[in-house]
Amino acid sequence: MDYVFDLDATLYQDNGEVENDCERLIQKFFAERLNFTDAQSREMREKILRRFYYEAQAMEPMFGISEKEFMDYICATGVSHLSPNPELDRLLAALPGRRFIFTDSTIGHVRDTLRQIKVNERRFEQIFDAECSGFCFKFQKAAFEAFFKATGTDPHNSILFEDSLRNLKMAKSFGMSTILISPSAIQKEKFVDLQFPDINKALAYFIKQKTAHFLKK
Repeated sequence: MDYVFDLDATLYQDNGEVENDCERLIQKFFAERLNFTDAQSREMREKILRRFYYEAQAMEPMFGISEKEFMDYICATGVSHLSPNPELDRLLAALPGRRFIFTDSTIGHVRDTLRQIKVNERRFEQIFDAECSGFCFKFQKAAFEAFFKATGTDPHNSILFEDSLRNLKMAKSFGMSTILISPSAIQKEKFVDLQFPDINKALAYFIKQKTAHFLKK
């Protein structure tokens, strides 16, 4: 059994602080590295998103800046406000199978976050970050294809824990079991198998109920 975890807003909850800090760094990158005013940045980002899936994918063809350089810059977000969660470390250790982090962020951000929330990186077989997927992102088919190829994960024998509905929808299209992690009540979607308010409750459920039973339902 393979357990696949998103990182941000899944392995922790922070009311959007990390996401907001990432947005601040994107604006700062456009201002300081690309020399755009705020108005020019907004206009350029709108133009980029009409042509590309995400700003990172425009860096090389439009500005001669590597995707890695851009991603390392914008993912250097603050994580000191995140609460330690040693119980999560214990729950991860109790899962009977392989464990992966599959994130659209960078390896540096993952490691900073795991250290802050007190989760041992060795709980995971592999951290599959944006660079591993060739800077495709999880709402894109190619990102999942790269993940399955690199990890040997069978989508029909794996579970994705994720806060993003569009990422869960893509995962379900490959046959993965899908778990939404969100404290907010969300309208039931066919591509979401179960929802939990936080990752600890989700893992406690699977450890108690037996994962294999869930997959055979």
